[in-house]
Amino acid sequence: VNPTAASAENRLWLSLQADTAGNFGIYYRKIGEPKSAVQSLQRALQFHSAAGSGLRTVAAVHLNLATCLLEAGAPAAESLRQAQAAVDLGGQLLAAPVASGSSAAGEGDEEGEGAVTGPSADDCAMLAVAYHKLAESYECAREWSRASHAYTQAYEVVRRSLGPHHHLTKAFEKSSRCPRRNIQVPSLPLTTARLTTPRRLPSIPRTRPAISQQLQHQQRAAKYEITGEVFARWPPENASKEERQWYRMVTKR
Repeated sequence: VNPTAASAENRLWLSLQADTAGNFGIYYRKIGEPKSAVQSLQRALQFHSAAGSGLRTVAAVHLNLATCLLEAGAPAAESLRQAQAAVDLGGQLLAAPVASGSSAAGEGDEEGEGAVTGPSADDCAMLAVAYHKLAESYECAREWSRASHAYTQAYEVVRRSLGPHHHLTKAFEKSSRCPRRNIQVPSLPLTTARLTTPRRLPSIPRTRPAISQQLQHQQRAAKYEITGEVFARWPPENASKEERQWYRMVTKR
């Protein structure tokens, strides 16, 4: 038996087992069973490690595993370990030269022939998502400064590699955790009311000139003067002699 052929057959079998376990993990996550998804993805990771799978495949499994661990409510240290592994592998994937004839960097024994090109947009997007998942894990562990730094790294990766107009960049900028500082205030739309001539405000009459306090007192006294027709004089004419004496005595005091 050819050892090389046997080894290739073994790797193929392990890769099939890894793909099957990974598909089961995705299925369990979709039906809302994150714990079963974690078990399946852990088996898939073991099979991929034994089969010597490429960086892109292993990084994707670490990323899915970190997501399922967060959804399952596992300790933050476990999701942090998986997210950090996805970030490290994603960084290695972007740093490794990619030949135009190869299907994936680091996958397989044969290196494709062709010109060396830069990282693909999918690899950059995966690295940005890995940083974002790392930030969520730090946030779950209540390590706020590291979470903020990871969110910033995710935004820098997606903006610099994919551009400000990419749908992933715009979706990240809508998040409340986006570290973008230059937030532009939206301008008011040019409605019909704004295009027409503005309406003039009514003119407010000027206040009356100030008058002296003495004149004000005279005006109040003239306004509230009580004549004898309204209130009779005191003492009245038909008052007795004793009443008149009492009145004179009070007025003297």
